[in-house]
Amino acid sequence: MFKKYFFNFLKFFLLLIICIIQIAFIDNLPSFFASLNLILVSIVLAFVFLDLEVVLWCTFILGCILDIYSFEFFGIFTLLFLNTALVIYNLFRKFFTHRNLSSILAVVFISTCFYNFFLNLILFFSQILVSSTRDFFSKIFWFSLSSEIILNLCTTFFFYYLISFGMRKFRSLFVN
Repeated sequence: MFKKYFFNFLKFFLLLIICIIQIAFIDNLPSFFASLNLILVSIVLAFVFLDLEVVLWCTFILGCILDIYSFEFFGIFTLLFLNTALVIYNLFRKFFTHRNLSSILAVVFISTCFYNFFLNLILFFSQILVSSTRDFFSKIFWFSLSSEIILNLCTTFFFYYLISFGMRKFRSLFVN
């Protein structure tokens, strides 16, 4: 019983650390490096180790914490992260059944594109309601999307090898 509560506390503490790193450190980096989405990478990697229910709860908590510190309307990140988590789950379940590096990188690529397109689409339509302009197909959007994809893939690559080489216990989860 104590072990269950201890691991739940560790999961919550890890989620809090990820949010603090994303909000306090990564968002304050220079332009190119600030586009790293550590929360999205952690959601993809969480599906390797945890089941759907636990990942959805963790995603909900991460989204709520990010919504509190965001200047966008409340609930946008929770909604987007939950939908992205469901897309990731379906990708792992139907298309990328092996947990090798190429399938995890493909899921990170697809989930990053999905998350950014729907985030910018929601923000585009919300800006129309307040009669402000936001260019959905601008060069800035495509540059930030490409830099986020590159950084998310590099971060996933780093964490994949860190986990597979550093922890022998999880080595059997990854297929070569």
